[in-house]
Order: sequence, then C-alpha cells, then structure tokens
Amino acid sequence: MTVTVLLAKSHLCVHTWPESGSVTLDVYVCNFSADHGPRAHALMDSLINLFQPRQAQRRQLCHGLPTA
Repeated sequence: MTVTVLLAKSHLCVHTWPESGSVTLDVYVCNFSADHGPRAHALMDSLINLFQPRQAQRRQLCHGLPTA
C-alpha cells in the first residue's frame, strides 16, 4: 500500500510491503523562504517512532538555493 499526502511545496509518502515487513518513508519539503528542515526531521522521527522498525536507514538530500 502507498499513501501520499501532497501539499503546495511538500509531500509525504509512505510505501508499505507487508509481505516483507518493509516500509519506505519519503518526506520532501521545498520552501526557499524558510528553513523547514527541523520540522521534516521531527516528522520523520515521529513516523519512525510510530512504525518501531527493527532497523532504520536514513538518507537526506539537501537542495541549495537556486543560482542565477
């Protein structure tokens, strides 16, 4: 099952594979007017706490400000 929540410049996707006991979480925040990184980290922490995985791997990709 996949659940997606779309916002104006952000999204959250939860992909589940019950047959293998796997979950992939995708938290994407795009807003150049403010740093919402701490909120994205807090959301990811909450989701990991909710799913209580035996192991977790985190990958973070940071985009910089657009260049002229």
